[in-house]
Amino acid sequence: MVCYTSLPKEKVSNKVPTCMDSGTRMGFEEAGFLASKRGGRLATPYELKYNLLKNGKNKNAILKGDNWVAVLTTGGVKDFMQIGDRKGHFPGKRHNRHYGFPKWGNMAPKK
Repeated sequence: MVCYTSLPKEKVSNKVPTCMDSGTRMGFEEAGFLASKRGGRLATPYELKYNLLKNGKNKNAILKGDNWVAVLTTGGVKDFMQIGDRKGHFPGKRHNRHYGFPKWGNMAPKK
């Protein structure tokens, strides 16, 4: 899964990012490449959180299970945000804040 927006990196807004299934697990670089290939950039945590809020009455998951998506902060920090509903996690949970950058964050896609 990759979530991206067509806005330039210096503009952050309440525009809901586009989230699309990539068909494979993706590391940070692969997610960023796919976003740019689609004419955009990775969503910021703020933009993705807004998407989660818009998805339902509260912070509803976009997918079932344990699903993290690459995000890039306005300060240029790589991170992943939970968009699934796995027990023990919550939609909008930031990996860096709770665990640090994940070891799997820079891995190549699983084929």
